[in-house]
Amino acid sequence: MEPLRGSHFGRGLLFLRLWVWAEDASPSLHTHQAQSRLKHSELIRNMTRTILIHPFALVCLFFVIAAGLQFPGLQAPMYYDSADSILKQENTFAKGDIFKIIGIFPQRPVPMLSFYLNYLIGGMSPVYFRLFNQALLAATAVLVTLIVGMILDLPGAWRRGSEGERRLVSAALGLLFLIHPFQTYVTLYVWQRMALMACLFSYGSLAMYLAVRAGRLSNKTLGYSAVLILFMAGCLSKENAIVLPAVFLLAEIAFFAADWKQVLVRGAMYGAILTALIGLLSFLESPHGKPELGSGIFTVIVNYYKQSGHSFWEVLLTQSRVLFYYLSTVAFPAPSSVQLIRPQVISTSIMEPPTTFFAVIAAAALAIAGAWLLRKRPLVGFGALFFLIALLPESFLVPQYAFFGYRAVFPMLGLCLIASDAILALLAAGRKTKERRLAHAGCVSLLLVTVAFWASVTVEKAVLWRTPLEMWRDVVSQFPRHVNAERLVASHALHLLGAAEAEQGNYSEAAWSFLRAVEANPNYPEANYNLGKALLNLGMVEESLGHLRKAWELKPDYWQAHNNMGVALARLGRPKEAVVHFEKALAINPQDVPTRNNLQTALRQLKIIEERGGESAGQ
Repeated sequence: MEPLRGSHFGRGLLFLRLWVWAEDASPSLHTHQAQSRLKHSELIRNMTRTILIHPFALVCLFFVIAAGLQFPGLQAPMYYDSADSILKQENTFAKGDIFKIIGIFPQRPVPMLSFYLNYLIGGMSPVYFRLFNQALLAATAVLVTLIVGMILDLPGAWRRGSEGERRLVSAALGLLFLIHPFQTYVTLYVWQRMALMACLFSYGSLAMYLAVRAGRLSNKTLGYSAVLILFMAGCLSKENAIVLPAVFLLAEIAFFAADWKQVLVRGAMYGAILTALIGLLSFLESPHGKPELGSGIFTVIVNYYKQSGHSFWEVLLTQSRVLFYYLSTVAFPAPSSVQLIRPQVISTSIMEPPTTFFAVIAAAALAIAGAWLLRKRPLVGFGALFFLIALLPESFLVPQYAFFGYRAVFPMLGLCLIASDAILALLAAGRKTKERRLAHAGCVSLLLVTVAFWASVTVEKAVLWRTPLEMWRDVVSQFPRHVNAERLVASHALHLLGAAEAEQGNYSEAAWSFLRAVEANPNYPEANYNLGKALLNLGMVEESLGHLRKAWELKPDYWQAHNNMGVALARLGRPKEAVVHFEKALAINPQDVPTRNNLQTALRQLKIIEERGGESAGQ
């Protein structure tokens, strides 16, 4: 195999060449009819070769496709984490202090710096942030094409099909990865650029590792250095990239015929590197990126489990069921199933709910089958275990949310590898010319139907994302009606729905959504505050007091709650009490002009009452 030159990396991607079917077929296929279409076939081959040989051209093509499908959501406002951690931090970005920008979420410095770059290019326009994300998605999809094609060419991958068939399969799977509806949650949801960058760097690291091990790079020192740098960039984008060393070991077993001694040696080396990296990350880690809540990976995990209210056993049982929800939704992304967040029913025991038992058995069987197939059917075994391993970090280390749609993006490569094995097996089943043509036609038809269906769902989700009100209504409409359904994630979604309704001036509907959020999580300060504020806007002043009081009791520095508490008390003719809350609000945020004006109004009201009291006493 010819090694790549470092200065001509594009030549290392020659496996992406797409040949027409006739070039790889037997001589019997070169009929008179095929020769009459030779000129046309040559034109197609030249066009596809130009696109697929040059990765940059393929990135551009994929970018155009992604931007076209997700276009309806490009101009949507930033909301959820994107609003709190990017839009509301505009002053921090404007000052240009790199350390303060990274300090917004210190354990993920790489995405934070990319957000700052976005700000320098286009300010806080959400369009530029999303176009940047779509460019990253296009590059990630090209890496999927690269990895699948590279693995299909490995002798240890149980190679099947002609070179042209393998090229087509890898390109088709890269396209399917690109257009999957789950991708809207790593592009239109700007904040989850973190998940997308972790995926991009992790795939890049894996592609480089495979290239070095397959002998495609002559300079192994340079190659392994690139593997390490990309791995670290992935971990500094999002922590789920930490699973890469385990993926490398699986690749050794599946594709490079490593014996157990070699696996142990490499495992010890990778373990040492991983331990050092975890030690480094521990200095950066803090719960929700807030150093005041503590630091260190152990502190973060303990904080998250405490916040979730679930035991590790409950999380393990629940995630066994969620695993198959991810699998089914990736394979068949029905519009009702593709959600950003979806509260899950918590498994409190192996038999509650009853599906838990079967899910645990099936998950264990999947893991065992994957391990057994590593040697027998490497693509399937590696793909299955990659999917499982890639889901582990967020599934068990972030237990307060059992499901997030974007979590399926990183593991999706594993399913692409399984699909490549199935497609090539189907093509190989046709031994005769006619059978082979039928197999080709069947695969192409299935691909076209899948592309059309997935693309339509992606467009539908992009249209929903354009309007926060409709998006959150869609999420809430899918909530399970079960006593053990997740309460924390439900309260967040209901609160965000209420905020969208309030922004539209629908205070009655907003109050109902906020009330449901408070019922799901009574200790949610923002939901209590917004419920009190909505009731205040509806003229239900007396009813608002309890929720506003609860908000600042839960969050003592909640100056907005103190301000609105003062407004409510002033409307009830209790200016003396109102003044106390306005002063508390100004003690926390002395720069807020409306609160200062409210204080002056209350003081005048109090003075009038006191003067009237004096006059009454004089009479």
